[in-house]
Amino acid sequence: MFKKIIFPLLALTIIVFGISFTTVSAQSETIPDWIKNTFQFYLDDKITDLDLISALEYMINHDIINIPSQNNDNKLKELEAQNKELQKNIDSYYLEKHVMVNESKKLDFEDVGDFYITYESNLNSSYDYSAKEWIIDSEYFEMQIDYLNENFKLPYNVEILLTECNESIAFYSYDLQQITICYEFMDSVFDDFETYLQTDLQNGSITLDDIAQSSLNVIDFVFYHELGHALIDIYDLPVTGLEENAVDQFATMFMLFTEDIENSDIIVGQDILWDVGTWFFIQSEYYEQTNYSDVHNLDIQRFYHISCYAYGQNENYNQILIEMEWLPLERAESCYFEYELMKNSWNTLLSKYYR
Repeated sequence: MFKKIIFPLLALTIIVFGISFTTVSAQSETIPDWIKNTFQFYLDDKITDLDLISALEYMINHDIINIPSQNNDNKLKELEAQNKELQKNIDSYYLEKHVMVNESKKLDFEDVGDFYITYESNLNSSYDYSAKEWIIDSEYFEMQIDYLNENFKLPYNVEILLTECNESIAFYSYDLQQITICYEFMDSVFDDFETYLQTDLQNGSITLDDIAQSSLNVIDFVFYHELGHALIDIYDLPVTGLEENAVDQFATMFMLFTEDIENSDIIVGQDILWDVGTWFFIQSEYYEQTNYSDVHNLDIQRFYHISCYAYGQNENYNQILIEMEWLPLERAESCYFEYELMKNSWNTLLSKYYR
């Protein structure tokens, strides 16, 4: 098998690198018989691989086979130039095709849909004041829907469903094009904060209303996380990496775009992310993280990523992250660039879908 392979390779080498036989006359293209015989003996197993290599070395050393280095260099440069030109033409073709496809999508994209919300019953709530009653009274989703419908084009209606699920989850259904937030998830977020901040509750430094606000901030992040999945699906957006990481970044970006309170030192989006980061830290403390194959990062990793993006957007507001060593300096050094890359990437992907 080896002999059947090596001979074509030698022939290819002769063609590509311009090997010439100096014993061949200028008027003749005939290869001398003894050179032909050497290769024929090899193919007939009359000489070994080592014998053939020795014969080739002899012919090269005695200038029977001539390999002009200058010609090789020129041919290589010529081939490289041809390859560059070919690649340039290919890149130009695909760029033009990409632009045409995107323009076609843009022209064909009809804004005929809206986000809308559905509240289902919450009869099994363990609280007298149920998650359903609380979230309706807050008018949180009504405000989000108004904002989203004012700012995003949709090709069809997208439902945001609030319901009981018998487990603490939130998710986007690609089959139904539907975002689901479960009442059990809302309850569990509140329970986590209440347990973690029990000492602060007892000494009066915080109230249950404070915990309710922190819980709403986490729900805000999780809703926009699921919205990220929805937009990737609706707009067929490219994702280079794990989609869960991408939509965490999407949610973080929108939290940081939250408008601040007038005449106040409070930066609303930053404070929302503080609660979100705290919640992920609580998760890492209370619940064992053993599913390393999961598409989501570990909760403690999500804590550090969110802290980094918040710090990258506003270092001064987040110096406590450095002072308390919650964000390592070696990570903090790159956070500005991580935030800018995240923001610019998502803005580029969504720019043609904004109203």
